[in-house]
Amino acid sequence: MEKRHFATFLVSCSLFVSTLAVTWKDCGSKVGAPTQLTVAGCESAGTCQLHKGVNVTFEIDFKSKEDATGLKMLVYGHIAGVDVPFPIDNPDACKDSGITCPVKNGQDYSYHSYIFVKTEYPSLSLVVKLKLVDQSSNVLVCVVMPVQITSAPKALSSPMGRTDSKSNSILRFLKHN
Repeated sequence: MEKRHFATFLVSCSLFVSTLAVTWKDCGSKVGAPTQLTVAGCESAGTCQLHKGVNVTFEIDFKSKEDATGLKMLVYGHIAGVDVPFPIDNPDACKDSGITCPVKNGQDYSYHSYIFVKTEYPSLSLVVKLKLVDQSSNVLVCVVMPVQITSAPKALSSPMGRTDSKSNSILRFLKHN
């Protein structure tokens, strides 16, 4: 009897944890398969709030579908239909990121890094694209997530779970692309 209660507890916990995942979508991973995206401070589903003047740490868990000697992280903001590059301090994904190259086919990896949200960035809603490419520019992992760049902390959602119209349009973009 205790085993059944414990199993029910574990299932309930795993369902609760899964509801805290960041809203993300695969955007064309070719030689890898993303399994999870974690962004510090964005543990709820919906649009992630990125605050100006702050380093935002993130982690992408994935399985490689190829052997690769090198990896590079590319970050873009999808603004007005255009992918605008966002510079990061360390684009070499084999250095100080939790990954040691070469990457092996069939192995699980966890890439972690950060993005500094500059105070000069405008406050706006956009879709952020994170891409890991190999030494031949093949896309190992590509994920997109909706974000709101803001200068001051805001409530993540109302008590009824509503989001603003910009957040809803970003979520519609993710569903249709």
